[in-house]
Amino acid sequence: MTPAADVESARAVRLGEFYSSMRHGTAVPCSRTLPKSGWLYRMPRRYWAVLIFVPLIFLASLLTYLTWFAYTAEELRDREQSVSFDLSTYSPSYLINQANVCSIFSGNKWPAEGATGPALSILLYVHSRPGHFARRTFLRQAWLHPRFADGENYSIRSVFIVGKAHDPSGSIQKKLQEESTQYHDLIQGDFVDVYENLTIKEAAALAWADTHCSSASFVVKADDDTIIKPWALTETIRRHFDVQDIIRQPAFLCKVYRYEEPHRNPRKKYFTPRSQYAQDVFPVHCGGALRITTSSTVSLLLQSFVKAPYLWLENVFFTGVVAKLIGASHSHEDYLLRDTDDFSIGYAYFTRRHSPWVALHAHNLKLVRQIWTDIMANTPEHFQDGLDKRLPQQHDKEDNE
Repeated sequence: MTPAADVESARAVRLGEFYSSMRHGTAVPCSRTLPKSGWLYRMPRRYWAVLIFVPLIFLASLLTYLTWFAYTAEELRDREQSVSFDLSTYSPSYLINQANVCSIFSGNKWPAEGATGPALSILLYVHSRPGHFARRTFLRQAWLHPRFADGENYSIRSVFIVGKAHDPSGSIQKKLQEESTQYHDLIQGDFVDVYENLTIKEAAALAWADTHCSSASFVVKADDDTIIKPWALTETIRRHFDVQDIIRQPAFLCKVYRYEEPHRNPRKKYFTPRSQYAQDVFPVHCGGALRITTSSTVSLLLQSFVKAPYLWLENVFFTGVVAKLIGASHSHEDYLLRDTDDFSIGYAYFTRRHSPWVALHAHNLKLVRQIWTDIMANTPEHFQDGLDKRLPQQHDKEDNE
């Protein structure tokens, strides 16, 4: 055999060994690439990936933690300061006010003595943002339409609660003044309307309700990204509240949360520093998007909230911390509120004619419009003369602040 043939034969042998090792996971002796002794030489190739990728995964996880979860002392201090406030010195004042919204309720308290079919008087205040002009316009054409303000044995009066915007040019404030002049349903508190001021915003709303709408028997808080079916709301109130509830004790009807733990990471949306709330579990409280209470409960909350340590999460503070001080009860209603996060299966169920659901918490104005359109189509008995079904189609960019 010629030398050239010997070389080709040896090359074929080595190639055959290589393919055999790939099929069976055995090491290939190759003096040019690996030593002929040692643990790395003896280890099957399929384990090499472990040596390479495990350290990479560890480094990636560490980088993610340092980027999103770890925080410095400076970051913690800055976030704690942004959610701190002394409520004991807070006296609500208003840049835009509506003093006569609830004048119709005077002398019409529910339950009326001796009445067989008492008339409900309901104040519904909606947390909104100064720049949410399109959203408020839509709501006035939807479930806040005057068509639903007065029904059989009930009356609902509604207002929007906003604060001050970052508005160097003054254009937003000018539009708010014009909106108030046109609709007479806008309340603007003298505070900066940012997420960390939710408790201040709620304090201003409750103070306004107690001062200008104490004649209402029930007070409903909602967010402007919520859809409410007014006819279902009044039925739910009648089912859960009676004379004894009004007279005896403060009470909330809502989506009740129990054993909820505070978020301690300042990068989390609902961050709660230990300086504000040191315990590891929040008291029983209501969800923030929708809740129902009585006017007498509102008065008790306002009398007692200055005694409680400040907490910027308004629903936990007023319906949890302060509610505990006044001995308020919490009733959970399964069909009161549904969130779009778990709504994919129940969409048709919510919008159908005899659905028991009262409200939906949706975060997208385009989706809200579609859902309300479906409700109108499926429950025509609630949409007779006086309701314009051609809903406004403004651009949603105003609501993305």
